[in-house]
Amino acid sequence: MVFGLIAHFIEVITNEIVEDVQIVKEVLAYHISEFSEYRYQQKEMRKIKQKMNYCDSYEEWVSYSIQHDSLKDITLWKKDPTSPNYNFEYIQHLRDQLKSDRLNKNVLKIIHTLRSHAFRNIGNILDPLLYKECFNGTKDLIEDFQNEIDLCIQYIASTSQLSVRKKMEFFIEMRHAVGRTALVLSGGGLMGMYHVGVVKTLYEQKLLPRIISGSSAGSIIAAFICTRKYEELPSLFLTDGINWQAFQKRDPKGQMIRKLKRFFKEGVLLDVKVLYEFTRQNIGDITFQEAYDRTGFILNITVTGQGTHDNDRVLNYLSAPNVIIWSAVCCSCGIPYIYGPSDLLCKNEKDEIVLYLDKKKKFVDGSIGADLPMHRLSEFFNVNSFIVSQTNPWVVPFMDRGEKHPIVYLPFVKLFNIIRKLLNSELKHRVQQLSDFDLLPGALSKWVNIVLQTYVGHITIAPVPRWSDYANVLEVPKSSDDFEHFMLGGARKTFSKIPYIKAYMRYENSLTRGYNKIKQQLAEDSGPIIPVQDPDESYDNESIFMDAFEEEEDIRDKRISLGKSKSIYEDSKRVRNFSFIIPRTKSKEVLEKLNKIGVKPALVRKNSSSSKE
Repeated sequence: MVFGLIAHFIEVITNEIVEDVQIVKEVLAYHISEFSEYRYQQKEMRKIKQKMNYCDSYEEWVSYSIQHDSLKDITLWKKDPTSPNYNFEYIQHLRDQLKSDRLNKNVLKIIHTLRSHAFRNIGNILDPLLYKECFNGTKDLIEDFQNEIDLCIQYIASTSQLSVRKKMEFFIEMRHAVGRTALVLSGGGLMGMYHVGVVKTLYEQKLLPRIISGSSAGSIIAAFICTRKYEELPSLFLTDGINWQAFQKRDPKGQMIRKLKRFFKEGVLLDVKVLYEFTRQNIGDITFQEAYDRTGFILNITVTGQGTHDNDRVLNYLSAPNVIIWSAVCCSCGIPYIYGPSDLLCKNEKDEIVLYLDKKKKFVDGSIGADLPMHRLSEFFNVNSFIVSQTNPWVVPFMDRGEKHPIVYLPFVKLFNIIRKLLNSELKHRVQQLSDFDLLPGALSKWVNIVLQTYVGHITIAPVPRWSDYANVLEVPKSSDDFEHFMLGGARKTFSKIPYIKAYMRYENSLTRGYNKIKQQLAEDSGPIIPVQDPDESYDNESIFMDAFEEEEDIRDKRISLGKSKSIYEDSKRVRNFSFIIPRTKSKEVLEKLNKIGVKPALVRKNSSSSKE
């Protein structure tokens, strides 16, 4: 009996062990299968990312990014509105509120809600972390919210519940409150050619801002863009879109000897006359004002005063309307001891090319004073959003590109970023101290800016240069293959930024579309017109809307269509005198001034509470 019990006990234990082993096998098999699937998934995702890095078009990049996101199974993350990176409860409430008001046609409540949220980053929906989880888009709630804002804005533009006057007030003031976007192109020598690919991608996706700034090499590309009409830009992206003949005239043999002789004789390494010829061949003798009148692009070029106490400048059609663009580009590219300082030239009242300032006032490389003149652009044009294309050779290697890394490398990447930030902040702090206590020689006072200034914007695009780009930083592209390399290199780094740029500019672009609809309504409106010559008409508490004078671009178009341009000085005076918004006024002086220069407002409405479309 005892032996029977022992045998039974052993049998039970054996069965239990067999069952446990079977369970362990099944669990191990499951985890091995999961791990194998995970490894296969990661391998496929790496293959797709490699393909994405070598795409030739944004459409191709999007197709691969969709495959990547589907392998990562990002759908659940998108559908889940919760995240610590933004106020999802508030965004959900706002979306539902706007949708309800739109469906109920309560336009006044929509206007109130939008006016009380006249900024881009509502509830922190533009946090970059929300756009790094996947390549295409972000949380569905954020996309729905931005879509609802767009629908509400277009509803305001098309509704019959408001007069055209009230609509125009809303759009002018909201556009001013939300602000504008600018594209800023840094310096970088040969590496500045990467800017062409950035511009090409933004142009193809209809995201190219009208306000463009350039410093040093960036000023060359900015000038090439802003002296062409929008529909002419594709010619710039062709391999023969830029004329390089000025650099190809010299015999490459004995080049180094010529450079050394020039350096010891003139104090510069390169012949600035070649740069003059190159920029003049590609741009022509066009001024900032003429370029703006012709294209509508607002070109800004930074130059640094040569003297210790000379002011650094941002040149544009407001600050230097009659300055010739190619001379500004040469000044902005005047790296000390490479090209050296240059003079600014302008057109006088006789259309002759003369010196803009005294002969002693020369300018050097714009990147020294302000590689990215964001503060001045904000003052000039109400810009509060900056897309930066950064190619400076001393900046690009140390930039945090915000790219994802394999989990294995994350600790090392974090450590490297911490060390980089510590060294960067320590260097800036020490240099600032030396500057504050006047311990730096006067000759270095300008160069301090290179260390202290900011080199990134709200959205920063930086290429991955080849080693040869650094070695040939003072050269020009030697073949069509070189040009193609730079254009594709800039474009490929821009592809991944497009979804975020679209989100960042969505509010601004929605308001612009609505504003254009109202301008069209003003042009087609057959309502009562008040003669401008009537001096006794009461404009008390009246909103005066002039289709030709709402913003700078409207003034330009109206003046050109009237054919009243007599000289560049009169033209620029007209723009500067009336380059402002007139949403409300009690004064008749504005109308009288318009009459004196021979331009009539397109529409002036009487103040009437019953005034409708």
